[in-house]
Amino acid sequence: MTQATPTATPRFARPLAVAVAVFVLVALTSILVIWKLEQRNQSAERLRVAALVTDHAHAIQATVERALSATYSIAAMVRQGKGNFSDFEGVATQMLPWYPGVSILGLSPGGVIRRVAPLKGNEKSIGFDQLNDPIQGREARMARDTGKLTLAGPLKLVQGGLGAVGRMPIFLDGEDGKPVFWGLTYAVIRFPEALSGVRLAQLSDSKLDYILWRVNPDTGERQTIVGSTQKLIDPVDRSLSVPNGAWTLSVAPRKGWGNDSDLTGKIVICLAFSLMLAYASKLLVELKNHEKGQESLIAQRTREMAASQSKLKATLEAIPDVMLEMSLDGTYHDEFPLHTSRGAFWFEISLTRKNDPSASEPRFIVLSRNVTQRKASEDEINKLAFYDPLTNLPNRRLMVDRLRQALAVSSRSNRFGALQFIDLDNFKTLNDTQGHDMGDLLLQQVAQRLTECMRQGDTVARLGGDEFVVMVEELSEVREEAAAQAEMIGEKILAAIGRPYRLGGLDYTITPSIGITLYAGNDQSTDELLKQADMAMYQSKSAGRNTLRFFDPAMQAVITTRVALESDIRHGIHKGEFTLHYQPQINRDNALTGAEVLLRWPHPQRGWVSPAEFIPLAEDSGLILPLGNWVLETACTQLALWAKDIRFAHLTLGVNVSARQFRQPDFVPYVVDLIAYTGVNPRRLKLELTESLLVDDIEETTTKMMSLRAHGVGFSLDDFGTGYSSLSYLKRLPLEQLKIDQSFVRDLMTDPNDAAIALAVITLGHSLGLKVIAEGVETQDQRDHLHAQGCDAYQGYHLGRPMPLDAFEIFVTSR
Repeated sequence: MTQATPTATPRFARPLAVAVAVFVLVALTSILVIWKLEQRNQSAERLRVAALVTDHAHAIQATVERALSATYSIAAMVRQGKGNFSDFEGVATQMLPWYPGVSILGLSPGGVIRRVAPLKGNEKSIGFDQLNDPIQGREARMARDTGKLTLAGPLKLVQGGLGAVGRMPIFLDGEDGKPVFWGLTYAVIRFPEALSGVRLAQLSDSKLDYILWRVNPDTGERQTIVGSTQKLIDPVDRSLSVPNGAWTLSVAPRKGWGNDSDLTGKIVICLAFSLMLAYASKLLVELKNHEKGQESLIAQRTREMAASQSKLKATLEAIPDVMLEMSLDGTYHDEFPLHTSRGAFWFEISLTRKNDPSASEPRFIVLSRNVTQRKASEDEINKLAFYDPLTNLPNRRLMVDRLRQALAVSSRSNRFGALQFIDLDNFKTLNDTQGHDMGDLLLQQVAQRLTECMRQGDTVARLGGDEFVVMVEELSEVREEAAAQAEMIGEKILAAIGRPYRLGGLDYTITPSIGITLYAGNDQSTDELLKQADMAMYQSKSAGRNTLRFFDPAMQAVITTRVALESDIRHGIHKGEFTLHYQPQINRDNALTGAEVLLRWPHPQRGWVSPAEFIPLAEDSGLILPLGNWVLETACTQLALWAKDIRFAHLTLGVNVSARQFRQPDFVPYVVDLIAYTGVNPRRLKLELTESLLVDDIEETTTKMMSLRAHGVGFSLDDFGTGYSSLSYLKRLPLEQLKIDQSFVRDLMTDPNDAAIALAVITLGHSLGLKVIAEGVETQDQRDHLHAQGCDAYQGYHLGRPMPLDAFEIFVTSR
């Protein structure tokens, strides 16, 4: 009999060598991942800063262009007066408030300053020779020689302080018909006051430093215009064009693009993690090396586990007797937990009496079942049915149930409660830019903060998306005190949600808008309370966001009225209730040239509904699109019919086009197809646009106008002077006409400011080669005054009220 020889235990590797290899591999991989994440975060931050820089650079350029556009108007008035401008100081002083950033306007006949507004404080500038000044002469002579607007600065002004000077050369026709240099008109822009509207301080509030600078054309050195620091680290630059030069806005984070302490912390954590993995791998190798020697130990542990299972089974089978109290003919059913060292187990016990007439004593049937798994499933189903899976907050169903209970409690206690509807401002931006995973992480942190703000017994629920509801119970019995308590809780929520968030390495800030409504008893349903809180929340958004508002019953009445009117507009479109009226337009020679079509609504129950009432609502609801299309189609059809009648063939029609309608992607092909379908002469169609189109996406607006202009359609700029029009945009657009808004015409004869503005619009329009029409002309004196100033056409009640088609055609034929 031979004795078995024990086999040698194989050694897989040296534990220390494996640990070192694992440490190096994991450390290098972790550091590479950290470096990639840092690069991504820095790229995202640069994109964010680049967007801010672009916005502020455009704002600075627009501010400078608007300020310098004052020189165009002054130059036009000098040319109109053939070098004489007797009331320069008065007109210039009235113009200054219309050009933010301009502190001084002046005239320099022959290049020498002779007139300046305001004169007070600027007396030193009188007699200053701009052409021969060693500092400013270069730009002044450039303006004279090129005939273009130039900008000098920044430089120390003769009047004192730092600023820039825009100079526009003025040429008059000489005796031989050739242009002769008359002099200069200039506008002084002071720094930093001129840039106050750009709100560069917001960059500092965002922990960003900035420098607005240029390269001095004389010295070639960099010259700072305004800035929050002297030096930037790897800044984002955006150039902006100014006359005869360029400025640059540079922005960079105050502490640089990276966070060295944060990066060091991450590296330390990754090295610690690598060390832990290396140690774990060392232990694993050592265990493998001893695996053969552990077989007996494993078998022993297996036997111990089998013994433990046997004990557990015996424990479960040895459930103690249950004492029940019941009648002899009854039944019993119940569930109860059994707590053991292995956890809690649920059992179901059922007992019923057995009907056996032959038995000498009562007998019972007892059934006991382990229902632990069923209870766990019921708990999971309950959680899915009544709780939000992302935040673990109550969902809408559970919140509504608790609200019903709260209304019942309030009815008994006579105490008020409050329902607060919370919506996160601009939450969609985070999802669109950083992804939905970041949005989900933010929602979870918001839910945690809301829960921490509330008392025990109050309810925080998530309705869906970025909407949360907070239900506060047991407030004061006095309505005013309850409102004050609810407001205090709302302010606490505003502060809590408004604190910065850390989202996977990204710092992010978001604000809420909160609507609050109070409840007491069962006077209102849960749906009504939720609607009230929702409406109050939208009032918060209308008030500028990051605030709270209480529900006002008057708000309900306004919304109810608005909903009813919107429904009537919708039915009115389908039933053809709308009609067009035509208001005549008369030229300087008292000839009727055309009309503006105006939308009117004779409602069968409401009577005549004012356009000021239904057009804004149609804009908001999108119904302006079918309405606007109907107006355009009706106008084109009427022009095509007039073209066949010699009495009306010369007339043009002006049609107002809303900004929403104009921005539709298919607007240009729609108008082109409409012209082809109706056979209208496009040169008789004039589309009237508002100034708001010049602010939003000027490139798209210009492209669409150019395309329609190529087909013969004309354009008029409506209500000119009431909005924001940069002359640099205005001169690029294919306009035919400017329309002076009636607000300036109304007080033309009594308000010198309105008279000056009307004159400036007429002069500016003519200098750009545009016709000018005044609307709202209601008296002969107004017409005579505008005629004397050179206005080309007129429209208003004095010349003809808006009238139906039949009346308008009679009006045309009777002239």
